[in-house]
Amino acid sequence: MTKPTAVLAFAAVALALGLTGCSTGTDGCNRLVGTWSMSGDAVELGTLERAD
Repeated sequence: MTKPTAVLAFAAVALALGLTGCSTGTDGCNRLVGTWSMSGDAVELGTLERAD
């Protein structure tokens, strides 16, 4: 397994996974929306898009 690399060293990044399969978050500047699903112990994220 490779070591994680910080993409934005000083950004406040957040992601919330809702119970209905929707995800919301921020990249430190933009609001993001998307989807997610879980199968067993694996989580799969859909495409995140910028929310206006």
